[in-house]
Amino acid sequence: MNEYTRQHPLALLSYSKRKFWFLLIPVVRHLIVYNFDVLEWVSWGFWDMILITLLGAIIAVQFLTFRYRFDDNKLYFKNSFIIKTEFSISFDKISLISYREAVWSRPFHAVKLQIESEAKSIFNKKKSSDVTLFVDIATAKRILYRFGNVHRSDTKDIRPASRPASYRNPKAFLLLFSVFFSSAASGGIYLLFFLYQSTDIFADTLGFYYRDVVEQVSSLAAMFFEGFSNGLALLFIIIAGGWLYSFAANILRLQNYRLTVREKIIEIRGGYFSRWSYYINRKYVAFTDIKQNLLMKILGLYSVNIGCTGYGKKRGEIPVFIPITAIPKTGSAIERIIPDFSHRLDNKKLKFSTAKTAIFKLSFIALILVIGFAALFILMLTAFPNFLRLLLFLLIMTEIPSVLYLAACVREGLSSGIGVDNGQFTVYCRKGFSEHMVIIPENMVSTIAERKSFLMKKRGLSNITFTTGGESGVKHRIRSVKAFDFGII
Repeated sequence: MNEYTRQHPLALLSYSKRKFWFLLIPVVRHLIVYNFDVLEWVSWGFWDMILITLLGAIIAVQFLTFRYRFDDNKLYFKNSFIIKTEFSISFDKISLISYREAVWSRPFHAVKLQIESEAKSIFNKKKSSDVTLFVDIATAKRILYRFGNVHRSDTKDIRPASRPASYRNPKAFLLLFSVFFSSAASGGIYLLFFLYQSTDIFADTLGFYYRDVVEQVSSLAAMFFEGFSNGLALLFIIIAGGWLYSFAANILRLQNYRLTVREKIIEIRGGYFSRWSYYINRKYVAFTDIKQNLLMKILGLYSVNIGCTGYGKKRGEIPVFIPITAIPKTGSAIERIIPDFSHRLDNKKLKFSTAKTAIFKLSFIALILVIGFAALFILMLTAFPNFLRLLLFLLIMTEIPSVLYLAACVREGLSSGIGVDNGQFTVYCRKGFSEHMVIIPENMVSTIAERKSFLMKKRGLSNITFTTGGESGVKHRIRSVKAFDFGII
């Protein structure tokens, strides 16, 4: 493609501003209120109509003034909106291309490509991709073809030089992944919105159904928990609904999941209604992160993520490499993708380990939370003895995460440390409630920082932080490491 061309017309949606839609909705609503009497409608919303027209014109001009082209080596872009700008991105400098074919775009044969590199977004937006393109499917495939062939000596050969390593997660494991990583945050947000603004609407329009559902849940729960209130039933319904929504979204997103490694390119794809794919340049993979929470550790399961510029950049996106797996058998597909994977899991060789005497220090905050909530419960119960059920419920809801946090801190003290082997660092650390084994190639380490307080210096302990390269460096921290020596590394 030697001539500059415009994007697919669906790109107009990507240029649309939120204010445009916020203004358009009430204007259309008033058109319906005025029974489609255009004259009266225009007289009511004259200035809004002018503003909407202006915003629509800006969107159209942005679409018309942005063009692109590509050859075997580079993508070229030209933007003449207000200030004329021309720039290019070499295919070998691209870290990732995401391919998204949404349900609503499929009938139009349109695909959204998001191109990432270690440079910042051309529009200087922190969470934005370097470039976002809406193109037809045929054009998207030609761009991906050139991205995949840029590292090969013969770009005419569409077949890889060696048989690609491919892996599919068992469906039963994908179900477990959705259970472990689904969250009820959406239900909690909805609950706050409901309590703040929607009480009257809910009572007037859905009151009958609300009472019916709550009474059924309350009567069912009463068989197991005495005094299960209607308010608690409502809380349970909304949080359970939020979790189910998150669970269903994970299941649909991971349907048809497949991981394929073709020479320098890692291809990760999946999706059911909306199809998505990530094409990752292997040389920009800064680390491999193998993690377990407490339940996964009991079941002997692992989840594998990778650190690559642009992957996991969007809010709510998990940079998943292998969603969930057990320790694989030697010679399996996963062993071809991550060499010696089983060996790394079974044999932990630490060059520097966390001091066992530091377990109390590492778990001090978690221990304070566990004891503090229990003491607060006793204090509140003494002051308000009639609120026993409510206080007991609050105690349980606060102690569960506190105890899990304490268990994670104790596991950190028993198993964290640093391994050094064959030009790679293996960092065993805790992040939140999960254990992480992070494998970092030496050439991907930006900095290694050692920090110690006066007391730590006396005890020969250090906090070590590895920062990996990329658009925004990711830090991996190991606390209270003993006998650390930069010279050995």
